[in-house]
Amino acid sequence: MNLLIEQAGRFGFASALFLAAGAGTPAVAANQAFVTSIADSGILGNWADAGGNVGLAAGDAICVARATAANLPNPGQFVAWMSDSTNDAYCRIHGFNGTKANSCGQATLPEGAGPWQRVDGTPFMAVIERAVEGDVYMPLSLDEFGATVNNQRLYTGTTSDGTVTDLHCGNWLIDDDVRVGSTSQTYPGWTQSSGRAFCNSGRLACMQKGAGPALSLPPSGRKQAFITRELSNGNLGTSPLAGGNSGLAAADAICRNSAQAANLYEPQSYKAYIAAGSNPAARFQNDGPWFRLDGVRFADDFAQISSGFVRAPLNLTETGLYRNSFVNYAWTGVDNTGSFGANCSGWNASSGAGWTSLPEANGPRWPRSYLDSVGCSLFQALYCLSDSDLLFRHGFQ
Repeated sequence: MNLLIEQAGRFGFASALFLAAGAGTPAVAANQAFVTSIADSGILGNWADAGGNVGLAAGDAICVARATAANLPNPGQFVAWMSDSTNDAYCRIHGFNGTKANSCGQATLPEGAGPWQRVDGTPFMAVIERAVEGDVYMPLSLDEFGATVNNQRLYTGTTSDGTVTDLHCGNWLIDDDVRVGSTSQTYPGWTQSSGRAFCNSGRLACMQKGAGPALSLPPSGRKQAFITRELSNGNLGTSPLAGGNSGLAAADAICRNSAQAANLYEPQSYKAYIAAGSNPAARFQNDGPWFRLDGVRFADDFAQISSGFVRAPLNLTETGLYRNSFVNYAWTGVDNTGSFGANCSGWNASSGAGWTSLPEANGPRWPRSYLDSVGCSLFQALYCLSDSDLLFRHGFQ
């Protein structure tokens, strides 16, 4: 049993009843979350489902209307993950008004809202106090009917810690600028991606408020993939896990030694998904699918990886940490069009530049981020995929 399963309590998962990504109805009715199938302006009172409300009240009415239309359980419990100048999303998801700075009007800062799953039963994020520190498992990329909504803007006006940003369409009342999240990212980009946007078109993130049942544990034992906890500069041979190798061989050694230390199945089968002027998939003997160590399906095959639209970001390390670009990027040297770019002289130099990926991203920023390149002196992670010819571990059918 791998390290992550032994630490299942950290993830808020409860049992082996969870159905893997793409499966059917969840066995446990945990709190749910979705993206609205409808997009409109940041003046929320103008939406057809606003019910005569304005501002945050209109956002909540829209979420209730969309949940009702999709026959989701307890539709009246849905609120919009949004903040304004007097109310933080963190407080609202507990059912309170106010801000984190004033403890949401309570004697102490409330905790315990969540965790949440998407409407297909796959995990979305942990209880709120852990989610605002990075434990977001999947992009919120399904609407209330279960349809995929990739790479779309989410009106949030909310930072990664659940508090209000500087831009929020004038409390969702006027055509002003706004900070938005993305349906193709986990933490922190799901609630606040880079830059500012116009209030002309966006969707809402709708979540059931209050505490709900723990999420269920995905089955273990599948062919796995992870992002390394070990960070290395562009001269990968200088890593203590490189074993005296250089370039791509050093990248593979880092993956294998990381897998070995975490007691993963067939650790010597792991290779790095990284390019030095040629397709990284060509270095593998076996195709997918691959699963993260929390059981979530990362990608079906190399064709899906090459497209950029994988099932879930590869943002979980071999030791159970959820990575994001606040901490590091990942070296790749390749983008989602099949083009190869800067690679720190074949991953043998700590000067120059290399292409990287956002660990929390799914879509256009995976496997290459919006940055053209970053300096090879910076320390980044690696993506590691099992090249085992077994989909299941020893003892699993």
